[in-house]
Amino acid sequence: MKLFATVLMVKILVKMLQIFKSGGTSLPGKLATRIYPNVLSVISRRIKIVMVTGTNGKTTTVRMIAEILEKHDFSFITNKSGANLQSGITTTLLNAMKLDGRFQEEYALLEIDEAAFKTVCPLLKPDFVVVTNFFRDQLDRFGELYTTLSGVKTGIKNSEETVLILNGDDSFCSSIGKDLPNKAYYYGTSSILSDDNDYGVTDGKYCIYCKSKYSYHHRTYGHLGNFYCPECGYRRPELVVSLSEPPIMSDTVTKIRLSVARQDHEQTLEGVIPVPGKYNVYNAVAAMTFSLAAGMELEKSMEAISEFEIGFGRMEDIAIGNKTLRIVLVKNAIGFNQVLDLFCSNNKPYPVAMIINDLIADGTDVSWLWDVDFEKLTVVQDSIPAFYASGIRGEDMMIRLKYAGLNMRKVSLIKDYIMLVDKGLKATPDNGYFYVFPTYTALMGFRKLLVKKFGIKKFWK
Repeated sequence: MKLFATVLMVKILVKMLQIFKSGGTSLPGKLATRIYPNVLSVISRRIKIVMVTGTNGKTTTVRMIAEILEKHDFSFITNKSGANLQSGITTTLLNAMKLDGRFQEEYALLEIDEAAFKTVCPLLKPDFVVVTNFFRDQLDRFGELYTTLSGVKTGIKNSEETVLILNGDDSFCSSIGKDLPNKAYYYGTSSILSDDNDYGVTDGKYCIYCKSKYSYHHRTYGHLGNFYCPECGYRRPELVVSLSEPPIMSDTVTKIRLSVARQDHEQTLEGVIPVPGKYNVYNAVAAMTFSLAAGMELEKSMEAISEFEIGFGRMEDIAIGNKTLRIVLVKNAIGFNQVLDLFCSNNKPYPVAMIINDLIADGTDVSWLWDVDFEKLTVVQDSIPAFYASGIRGEDMMIRLKYAGLNMRKVSLIKDYIMLVDKGLKATPDNGYFYVFPTYTALMGFRKLLVKKFGIKKFWK
C-alpha cells in the first residue's frame, strides 16, 4: 500500500509540473524518498538496470544505448531529461512504474551523476555499469578527482554481479576493473587518435598506484590513451572493442571502423556516428561495448548508433531558416578543449558564443576557464566574423579571451540572449553554423528562450 501511494503521488506531481511548464524531474523524487526512504532498494530487482556515469559523455552514451535497445526491440525507460541525481532517478523509475508495482518495460537506462553514484548504485544494484571517463570537473562541487573515483568504486563494491563496461584508455576507469572482482569489458582506441598536445593532463599524469609518471604508446587527449607505468607495471588492459582506423569527420558525421576481440577471431565493424568529435567516438565505442556485453547483435547495434538523436545541448543542431544554431554544452577544461578543437578544425567563417554561468550546477569557481586552451582560437580568428561572451560571468570570459590574444574588436559582451541569437545569426553565412558553448544552467536558460522564440522541443521531450 505504501508503494502504491508513493507511485501515485509521483505520477500526479509529474503531470502537474509539466502542465505548469516544468520538467517535473526532481521534486517528485525528493518527496517520494521522504515518504518511502528505501523505495529504490525495494523496486531495484523488478527491472534490468543499466547505469552510465563518468565526467563527460554520459548523456550522449545513454542516447546511443537507447537506440541500440530500441533497434533490438527492447522496451525501456530512461531519464531523457538528464535529471541524473538520486531525486531525478527516483522520479524516472516511479513515474514509469504501474500502480501495482510492476514495470512494463524490460530495461531502465539511467544516466547518473558521478557524485551521486556512490549513494544510488548500492540501492539499485544495476546489471550493467558503463563508465565513460574521469576528468577534473567542478572541484567546488565534486571535490578532488581521486575522491570521485573512490566514490564510484565504493558504489560498485557490494554489487559483484554488476557487469562493468570501462574506458580502457582512462587509467582511472581501468583501475575500477583492476580493484574490483566484477566481470569487466574494456574499450578504447588504437594509435590513430594520437595527440601530442599536453594541455589538460594534470591529475592523470601519474600512476594511481605508485605515483610515477605514466608513459604512453599513444595518447588521444588529456590523460586518455595506451598508458603504462614504467615503475610498477600498471598498464592499459586488453581491449575488447577498439577503434582500429582513423575516423573520418565532417561538420555533421564521423565514419568509424571498430575491431571486436572474439574468443576465436577478430570481428571488424564499420559505421557512422551522426555527430563529429573525438569524444563522440569514445561514446560510440562505449555503447557498442555494452551491446557486446549484453549479448546483442553488433551489426544491428552499429546501425542503431547511426540513427541516434543527439541529446539536448550536446552538439544539438537547430535549423533556423537556412542557418543552423549548434549548441555544445561545456562543463570543464578537457571538454571545452575538445569542443574548441572541433570548432577550429573547421576553420570556416562561423561566429561563436560562450555563455558562462557560475551557479551550483555549473560550479561556482570559474577559474577552470584559465585551463582551457583558448589561445588556439588565434589561429583561426581571421576567418571568424565574431566572438561573443555572455552569461553571469560573461565579463570573465571576455578577460580570458583578451589574454588568449584575440582581436578584441571582434569580441562582444552580450548578456541578453535574444540579442545574442539575433546578432549571431546575422553574422552567420547562409547554410552556415552559429556555435554556442554554454555551461549547464546557461544551456537551460538559453534553450528555454529557443523553445519560446522558435518552438523547438522542450528539454525533457
